[in-house]
Amino acid sequence: MPKAEWIQTQDFVETLFQVSLKNTSTRSSVESTEIEIIELREAGMVLKLPKRVAASGHIVMLRILRKKAPQSHSSVQPLEITVTAKISTIEEHGANSNIATVQFYQYNENIWLALLKECSDRQNKASELIKKIQE
Repeated sequence: MPKAEWIQTQDFVETLFQVSLKNTSTRSSVESTEIEIIELREAGMVLKLPKRVAASGHIVMLRILRKKAPQSHSSVQPLEITVTAKISTIEEHGANSNIATVQFYQYNENIWLALLKECSDRQNKASELIKKIQE
């Protein structure tokens, strides 16, 4: 296979994820600029949150938006999912943040699984590319 076929421009399209959180237990909200996705799971995720936003056992509403980077010419269509979830664990992470494991309860499973598949497929393509380069 010629090297030109290994790398395609769409392999480098940046996809952005924005997560906003509303804690229904405390009625506080956090904007997407303050939340970082650490890990995606089959029915949940791990998030880096500002301190004092949530505690273990709190019920939260998450709005997850996937979109292409503004400068990108990608055909990636925006995708949005709203989730009701519970903070199952929370651990301190430095002076200003916590790592929270969030378990989903009410959500569109088909949309979430499609999002997980898309992320997994991108990771697999990157791994294949690295493997081919190393050969």
